[in-house]
Amino acid sequence: KIELLVNRWIQADFPVRWELMPLEEARKAGAMALFGEKYADVVRVVKVEGAAPSAGIVEGEVRSMELCGGCHVRRTGEIGYFLIKSEEGISAGVRRIEALAGEHAVRYARGLFDRVAALAAELGATPEGLPERVEKLREELKAQGREIDRLKAELARAQLGGPRGAEVKEAGPWRYAAVRLSGLDMPGLRKAADALLEESGADLVAVGSEGMLVLKASKRAAERGLSAGALMRALAEVAGGRGGGKPQLAQGGGFDLEKAFERLADLLAGQPEV
Repeated sequence: KIELLVNRWIQADFPVRWELMPLEEARKAGAMALFGEKYADVVRVVKVEGAAPSAGIVEGEVRSMELCGGCHVRRTGEIGYFLIKSEEGISAGVRRIEALAGEHAVRYARGLFDRVAALAAELGATPEGLPERVEKLREELKAQGREIDRLKAELARAQLGGPRGAEVKEAGPWRYAAVRLSGLDMPGLRKAADALLEESGADLVAVGSEGMLVLKASKRAAERGLSAGALMRALAEVAGGRGGGKPQLAQGGGFDLEKAFERLADLLAGQPEV
């Protein structure tokens, strides 16, 4: 709205006048002074006024009156065009507006349009249809992401139920299952751990892939004193990885999984039951 109003005033081609007057007189007349600026006793006052019904201005109404010592155009029409690049709040009740004027504004707008047109062509759309095209691509990506998650879950289930399926073993007072899978990222490992914990009925499951490791403890085991987070930190000390977490869920990366799985039973057995 501000940009539109300013451009209307520019197109109205108002005269720009300036005069010298005492500072107090200028303030009483309504001249705007910049906060924090120091002014001499006599100041330069720049005024823009005139009649332009189409711009919402009546005869004799002053549109702008400021204290300013810089050079100015003789009429607002010489400005040509006004374009706001950005605006932001910098303190309570104060906003900073960054804008361009004249040929710089036109060049900037032209450059933006050219880039938008090129991007639209790259995506098989017109500049006007770009928002709809981007929204459609976003929905397609979401759908593909859901399909990838589904396939990862199927991959995990297939490995858990195949030759790599985990056998439930005992370590001290705890029952556990550990399995190494392939082709899974951390979210996939967490889902695999959820599935294995539910299917095995173990107190704790360990699922690893490509140096990543997830430990998941049952709620009942955590209430009995088992902590997946503490076990993960202990494994990190002996298997070269880094990780941590909470009593029921812990994760980490950079592990020597073979060594981690070798030491899992001993470290788990060392966790006392409450």
